[in-house]
Amino acid sequence: MGTLLFGRDARLYVRRLALDRDSNLRPELLPLDALEASGAPGLLARLYAPVEIEAGTTASALLLALAPWNRLLAELCQFDFDAYLAEARAPFEPAQGPDALLDLQILPRVLLRRQVLDPKATPWLDVSWDFLARFRVPQPDEFGRLQETCTVLYEPLTRWSGLPIVLRTDTLLVDETCMTQAPRAIRLPQPSFFDAIVVGMLLEIAFDVSPAERDRRRAEILQAMP
Repeated sequence: MGTLLFGRDARLYVRRLALDRDSNLRPELLPLDALEASGAPGLLARLYAPVEIEAGTTASALLLALAPWNRLLAELCQFDFDAYLAEARAPFEPAQGPDALLDLQILPRVLLRRQVLDPKATPWLDVSWDFLARFRVPQPDEFGRLQETCTVLYEPLTRWSGLPIVLRTDTLLVDETCMTQAPRAIRLPQPSFFDAIVVGMLLEIAFDVSPAERDRRRAEILQAMP
């Protein structure tokens, strides 16, 4: 099936091994939309294939690489994907000043948990994926604590579409069954397209269904702030 690779050229590729004329395995990189047009399994059949993002790929390039499957992803995530694609094509207008952003990160969060009602039950790993922006310079929150990241949930895509996007597999394992134990640094296997891109990124963007609804809610939040 191969690995899905987002390229800096705003295309989604399949990287796989194939036999050459001498029956030797060699790597090949093929555009997924072209493969699908030739009758090969498409994105729907590869939702759980491993995924990677080429270094330097922007958020805009990643979203535009998914344009050939706009209807599939709109149904899967229940959002107006075409409207977000229009924003991704608009000029990049990065934030200036102390809260300027450095990049975007899709990163895992791993918790070791135990059944609350049965402390003797076997603990399990709870793995989720977050989509966050990283500040160029850590910024203080309302309590004065420095924060390295922030959400872009209510920011127009034009504020972050030109930022490079990084898919991380390094994280901290937090053991909720023993809160006195310090988190341990771990590295996860390469995530699937569904876990990292659909759940980690697209569903975060899709929270408000459309850019218009996102902007309306953002205005309400700002108006309610003291």
